[in-house]
Amino acid sequence: MGFWIFMLVCCAMIPVMMIVIGRWFMHGGPKERNMLFGYRTKRSMQSPEAWVFAHHYCGKLWLRLGLILLPITILTMTLIDGRSDDVIGTSGLVLVTIQILAMIVTIPATEHALKNQFRDDRQDA
Repeated sequence: MGFWIFMLVCCAMIPVMMIVIGRWFMHGGPKERNMLFGYRTKRSMQSPEAWVFAHHYCGKLWLRLGLILLPITILTMTLIDGRSDDVIGTSGLVLVTIQILAMIVTIPATEHALKNQFRDDRQDA
């Protein structure tokens, strides 16, 4: 039971952090462009407006995905309660992998939104 609780907490951390940070990003996020924390890509750091837009957009995605992933995580972990440590560990690994992939998918989605919102009329050489 102790390992199951540990895995439940570990697996729930990513969606909870996505909800908390997503909400924060939607409502301001890091105020200044910086190289330490935030949604830092070439496009997001082009201007203060792009910085704010990227955080709001990515934050909205993270909040929605976190709200979807958290109940799925809790349900999945509840269904495997009482199983062997191998089943619990493997299930936790699969859950965390899916959660990380969901986070990664938000990057191209945010970059696409940034590209559409802040069209660069210059022709790249």
